[in-house]
Formats: sequence, C-alpha cells, structure tokens
Amino acid sequence: MNAMSQEADELAADPAIIDAWVRGWASSREAPPPIPIPGGLRVDVGQPQQRVRYVFPRLDALALQAVIERESEPGAFIKICATAASVKPLLPDHWTLQEPCYVMTVSLEAGSQDARSRVPSSYVISIRRRAAVAFVEILTEDGNLAAKGQMAFNGRYGIADQIVTAPEHRRRGLATVVMRTLEREAASTGVTTGILVATQDGFGLYSALGWNLHSHYTSAALLPLAV
Repeated sequence: MNAMSQEADELAADPAIIDAWVRGWASSREAPPPIPIPGGLRVDVGQPQQRVRYVFPRLDALALQAVIERESEPGAFIKICATAASVKPLLPDHWTLQEPCYVMTVSLEAGSQDARSRVPSSYVISIRRRAAVAFVEILTEDGNLAAKGQMAFNGRYGIADQIVTAPEHRRRGLATVVMRTLEREAASTGVTTGILVATQDGFGLYSALGWNLHSHYTSAALLPLAV
C-alpha cells in the first residue's frame, strides 16, 4: 500500500463537504437537485449513459444494499467515500467498479493572482458565467478548444468539474491556468473552500496546486451487457 492509500484509509469524509459537492455537481451538469435518501443523496441524472447516481459520505452496508435491491437496469451508479477494497465485497458481480478517485479540497482566498497572464501567446482564454457556475475555456488561435473547466458555487463552497485538456495541448500549463482562474472567480464571490473529485491521473496536478486529499471515492456502476 502506498503512502497516499495509507493516509486516505485514515480519513473519514465530512458529510457537509460531500453534500456540497453533490449539489454543486448537479448544478454544474444542469441535473435535477439531489434527493435525500437514507445515508446519502440521489441524483436523477436522466442521461443515456447515467440514469441515476447515489452518493454516500461513508460506507453504509444497509443503505448500499437498499440501492442494489432497487436498481437492476444499466445506467445506475453508486459513489461511496471509502476504499475500493472495502466496497467490493458488498457488491454483486454484475456491479462494475470504476477507476479509483479521490475527494480533494482547498482553502481559497480573495485577491489571488490573476492567472490569465500565464496563458501562452498562441492561446486565448475565455471566462463566462451561467447563474452560479463559472466556465473557463482556453482556445487556440483558430478557435479549437485546448483546455476547459467549470466551477459551481454553492454557498461557501466551489465545486470544480469537467477539467479537461486536449491531449495535443498537455504539458503547457493550461490546466494550471484553468484551475487558478476558476479558484480566483470562486474566491471573488465569497467561496472559501474548493472541492473536486480527482482521478488518479489528476491527483498529482491538484496536489501540486495545493489541493489536499479529503477521502477515497469509489464508484460502481450497472453497465450494459457486452455484445
């Protein structure tokens, strides 16, 4: 077990952080507001690849079993703030574990440095708002998308989402500019805590930007049968 796994095993997710993250995620994706259920929240996403997601701030065997008994059709996802090793024994074989992820947080302060000056001269940065969601895009000179991200504001929390850099534009600092710009936008509205869920690939980047590990985040899904 590596040091990151050992540290995460000792961390219990704060339900308030996870509640804020789920509500921000739903706002960011224009999904319906989360619905409280025993032990967690349900989001009726309604998309072809994801009908519904259940999010739990801790591993609750009874709550998990209730979801397993309720769901039988593809497109259902369960998200639990626990290690994959602790979740897997409770899942039937037809539920598929996804790539391990991590909940991360950061403290934000107003007046942070404007990162837009760090965009290479061959790119253009765009910032826009949709209600309580900020969007940052970095475009090439001919208008192609090089990197993007968005952050939903939920009270004192800012939920970073959809952070993507096109493969041919990686290792140029664009993701850093996107994150710093989102953080600055959030802090300017009074947000004091950033939250995101990082993949294994993204964990290193966010750690380098000062984000801290909050908890493990394990996903399981009912996927369509292979044909």
